[in-house]
Amino acid sequence: MNLVNCALDFRSFIAELGYRKDLLNIQREVSADLELAAITRRVYEQRLPAPLFSNIRDAMPGARVLGAPAGMSAMPGQVYSRLALHSGLAANSTPKQIIAAIRRAVKAKPIAPEYCSSGLVKENIWLDNEVDLSRFPVPLLHAKDGGRYFGTYGFHVIQSPDGKWNSWGIGRLMMLDRNRLTGPVIATQHIGLIREMWRQEGKSTPWAMVFGAPPAAVAIAGMPLAAGVSEPDYVGALLGKSIAVTKTETNDLWVPANAEIVLEGEISLSEQALEGPMGEYHGYQPTEGHQQPVFHVHAITFRNNPILPICVAGTPPEENHTI
Repeated sequence: MNLVNCALDFRSFIAELGYRKDLLNIQREVSADLELAAITRRVYEQRLPAPLFSNIRDAMPGARVLGAPAGMSAMPGQVYSRLALHSGLAANSTPKQIIAAIRRAVKAKPIAPEYCSSGLVKENIWLDNEVDLSRFPVPLLHAKDGGRYFGTYGFHVIQSPDGKWNSWGIGRLMMLDRNRLTGPVIATQHIGLIREMWRQEGKSTPWAMVFGAPPAAVAIAGMPLAAGVSEPDYVGALLGKSIAVTKTETNDLWVPANAEIVLEGEISLSEQALEGPMGEYHGYQPTEGHQQPVFHVHAITFRNNPILPICVAGTPPEENHTI
């Protein structure tokens, strides 16, 4: 299979994992309450194939969850294979080779996205009162978490008010109810900088969040690129090929056209809610949550039989460390 295409399409990525025998399709019913998270933690610790949960109790029919999308492998000579595939590299790539590809992209000419009128992510569209986040298999990841986390392996999509800066950045989001989430918006990070631009105009921040995105987009969304650099162009520089994007239903943002799930709406100007606590990447469980901005979801678009990728934070290595 073409490795660049795997980096540009989540389902091709999963198919390649299956071809490499680095994927385990779990058909037995599992619960989204701790069980699939516990299995995923075991996968990290034993460096087992990535688990694809295809039968999740009380979830929307057909909805699936992929655990450990960038976990390590126990296969000889292919320890970093899942991580390498995020950048379209061979299974036997070393950390040095992965970093070299990233460095080459820094110096390469940006390649603009391919703007599409639609995409596979539009196979299903829920608007306004149809929106119900709870129909997806949103997991409880740790026993003492303050809620269920929809966003652990997705990225925010926001844009500066002048339209010149398109920012894709990884972040976490906890579900509050059928159409609201909450999560950190750190002032010094790009999401905080752009939200402040909108606040100065007296407006809520138009926002989307993408799950099951092209793996290269997730990897780049996790990189500390400079302010003002648009991640979609950097995807093209990394792979030498444009990423296909399509416009959201309710605002003027552009998202990967073949993503699995896209939430769209706005970040409230002033509304806050208690987020967390959440088990963290250092392996500790905080005991208190914090007030964080509320994200209002006005629409959800998603593929048939959508796949929600998750990261179960804890002791290294998992996606907080590899990506």
